[in-house]
Amino acid sequence: MANELTKTGAFRVPNSIIQGLTTETVVGLNRLNPLPMMTLLGLLTLIDEKHPEAEVAAKVSEILEIIEVSREVAHEVQREWETESGSSGRRTYNAKRFSPAHVEKINKAMLSLHDQKVVVRRRNRDDKSKWEERTVHVLDSFGYAYIKNGRRLDMHHLPRELMRINVGNDERPVYRLRRLDGERNERVSEVLFRLNRELADEINRGKGTIGFTLIAKKVFRLFREFRQQPALIRLTLLVLRQTDDKFGRNLSEATAGLGLDGSHPTKAIEQLGEACRRLHEHGLIVEFAINPEADKLTITRNREWHKLP
Repeated sequence: MANELTKTGAFRVPNSIIQGLTTETVVGLNRLNPLPMMTLLGLLTLIDEKHPEAEVAAKVSEILEIIEVSREVAHEVQREWETESGSSGRRTYNAKRFSPAHVEKINKAMLSLHDQKVVVRRRNRDDKSKWEERTVHVLDSFGYAYIKNGRRLDMHHLPRELMRINVGNDERPVYRLRRLDGERNERVSEVLFRLNRELADEINRGKGTIGFTLIAKKVFRLFREFRQQPALIRLTLLVLRQTDDKFGRNLSEATAGLGLDGSHPTKAIEQLGEACRRLHEHGLIVEFAINPEADKLTITRNREWHKLP
């Protein structure tokens, strides 16, 4: 199945991230809003699985294309030129660009991820029967790059007209550039990020780690449809994480892990049922059962979902 998934286009997600997004932990990763969640998963598609610890440079437009949440807006580009005879020519082309509002939202989502933490679980080195948990930042580093005249600017030696603005915090600064005579930030050329080394170790299936889950990139089509329903995104990840076709959860744990309101259990169970029905409609779930009296959720997943059109 792994080979089939690789052929259809898939990416590796550290299992600590999936567990953090689908269960309650001290850092509340399962409370992320949909856009930061999808952005985090979009960043993971850009990581080199052979060198997951390496820094990644990417354009914001690449991330927007991957997570499929941006609306492209049409605009016209005019090209003018002068011929050898001295006459001038002009032609108008139809072009597309990503909405500036979406670009800024993605920038904010990535900035919020820079401060986000996750609980990493791995076996104790001395006693393999025991598990250890550590709280780490999802990203070891994050920043912006600016390219002028084909060269990346040195953030410590800037042209006179530019200055650095810290949009992060004192502990984990993130710098953007602004003109001395302006109030708007300069347009970012690339974002730079490095995955936490322990999460990278999970992608490498390092000794003692809980490994990774291989997920088909077509999942972003679902995420785009579910972008207003974070519990549906989390349930999708929970289902894809499973190694067995059939699995069960306590209802109270499942609703809490998916970020549903546990103070209103009846409503939370109704929302869980609706989420399961949606995934059944999309072919991700074969069947499911919710038993409030037994406090039990049972789901049978479709192992061949990635083959569906």
